[in-house]
Amino acid sequence: MLRTLHYTDEAIGYFFELARKQPWYARTVFVLTGDHGLPIAPLDGLRTFHRFIELRHRVPLIIFSPLLQGGKVVPGPASQIDLLPTLSGLFGVKGDQTGLGRDLLDPATAHALAVLEAPDPLDGQATLVFAPDGESLFVMASDGAVTRWNLRALHRELANLGLDW
Repeated sequence: MLRTLHYTDEAIGYFFELARKQPWYARTVFVLTGDHGLPIAPLDGLRTFHRFIELRHRVPLIIFSPLLQGGKVVPGPASQIDLLPTLSGLFGVKGDQTGLGRDLLDPATAHALAVLEAPDPLDGQATLVFAPDGESLFVMASDGAVTRWNLRALHRELANLGLDW
């Protein structure tokens, strides 16, 4: 696995080495992301199996440009549907946007919903919506049925049963 990570790191470095020499480099915004994360446990280990599985949903997103100053790490859940509104905000595009995403760099949308698609063990796909309160998860199955989960209560229940979370 480390060879794969090393190869990716070198390939991205080589790409930027070549890109820096191009006339378009200074006016380009680069977006690097993936379609899934990698469930590799950190060196200090993991307390729970749930935490290990959660790593699969941690997908890197890097927006880089010589035009952008500084840097920022966006905490909390986000989704790839947030990419278009975020880039629109960076480019100063105003007006209504179609879709469900939010501008990750706009403080006014910091408490918006995070939405993602996930496999439904019963019938294919489900849509997961993490509410801004950080405690609620709404799951919409492919048949349209919606279930609300209180994540803190669920965590307590599992802990009371002695199960990992």
